Amino acid sequence: MIISIFLKKIWGYAKKYWYVFALAATTVLFILMRKDNSHLVEVLKFKLEKNKEEIDQLNAIKKEKSTKQKNAELQAEKELKRIKEEYKLAKDSLDSKKKQDVEELLKKTPEELSDEVAKLMNFKIITIDEN
Repeated sequence: MIISIFLKKIWGYAKKYWYVFALAATTVLFILMRKDNSHLVEVLKFKLEKNKEEIDQLNAIKKEKSTKQKNAELQAEKELKRIKEEYKLAKDSLDSKKKQDVEELLKKTPEELSDEVAKLMNFKIITIDEN
């Protein structure tokens, strides 16, 4: 349906502007009928070789970029793993230190604890005699 409408429009344009198509056909025939067409083939081969070289260069750059990205991802992964290990070790040592501090605090009497808090906070302890 759409193709037939498109072809009808082209045919109408060709009937109205027939000289454009005739000029294009004449130009193509003139180029093809010339005696020395070998330079056209050489130019085409040269362009194809240049395109192939450019494609090879682009593929090499893409491969190098991909390799660098993979290496960066691996390095980031290793660094993240190392940081997690350090965090785990630091957390474990901190937990053991907290446990030791709590055990030391539990061994002390309430009076000793209040004296330590007063020293740390610069408080003065006032005792009230009940006598």
